[in-house]
Amino acid sequence: TSEVVLGCTDEEACNYNSEATADNGSCEYAEDFGWCDCDENIEDCAGDCGGSAEVDECGECGGDNSSCSGCTDDDALNYDDDATIDDGSCEYENYEGAIVINEINYNPGASFDQGDAEYEFIELYNNYGADVDLTGWNFSSTNIDFTFEELVLPEEGYLVLARTPETYEGSLGHGGTSLLNNGDTITLTDDHGQNVDSVAYSDGFQGDDDPWPPEADAAGSTLELINPDLDNAVAESWQASYVIPGGTPGYENSSAPDPIYGCTDEEACNYDSNATDNDGSCEYAEENYDCDGNCVVETDCNGDCGGDAAIDDCGICDGPGAIYEC
Repeated sequence: TSEVVLGCTDEEACNYNSEATADNGSCEYAEDFGWCDCDENIEDCAGDCGGSAEVDECGECGGDNSSCSGCTDDDALNYDDDATIDDGSCEYENYEGAIVINEINYNPGASFDQGDAEYEFIELYNNYGADVDLTGWNFSSTNIDFTFEELVLPEEGYLVLARTPETYEGSLGHGGTSLLNNGDTITLTDDHGQNVDSVAYSDGFQGDDDPWPPEADAAGSTLELINPDLDNAVAESWQASYVIPGGTPGYENSSAPDPIYGCTDEEACNYDSNATDNDGSCEYAEENYDCDGNCVVETDCNGDCGGDAAIDDCGICDGPGAIYEC
């Protein structure tokens, strides 16, 4: 008799043994392991054996997550209520140029008893046309890093950020130290990190071509925007404040005073010390006289102020002299 070889004799089994002569019940089938073939492959979500299709995070077979992706931030302009995956596409209100760095007192006038620690400030102005919520916004410079807590800046409102808030009523303390005296960069970003405003100022003394107003460097003036609609990244948009000392924190920026017309020549009889613009009205004293009509030189023998008549040798005023015997 031939030797009995035990094994799996089912050709459909994954462990079929062609040499087996007697089945020993050891047959294994793909479905026993959840496979779809004996190579241990499984069906993908599309029903393909050994396929690579998978269900994405949106629940779609073979998807790329796009069907449920979008902006999930309900503060965004393009918020998608159906999106469950944020794809970084959120767009927010653009406040660039709306909240303006409007006045900077980086080096107060010490000669006016205004020290740096007490009188440094930065002023913001709401040029947006509506109230703006500054909650979560950030204000920074070299020595300042300030994040706003709950705060709404009214339309056309001013906000003073002070090194010492006790100096300026209604101001906020920024918690930092000094603004740099020779120049600094001040940046304002919104609660989404978008740039709102930035100013890189100088003191006007950084080289012969430095265009920034030097009067704001410890001379009593502040740096003021001439108009909040101007580009404050440009030095020519700024002026030294006309209000000295200390500028106009919390109020509309100063402007050049109206011209006062009059006579500006100190030598004139009607000189006006208050006049800023000469209107051509200057009046001058007659030669040899002061403004009150007084003769300011010697009178001659005829009584003429500044005259040249003289008494001749014969004692005659303006006489011909001793051409004959007297």
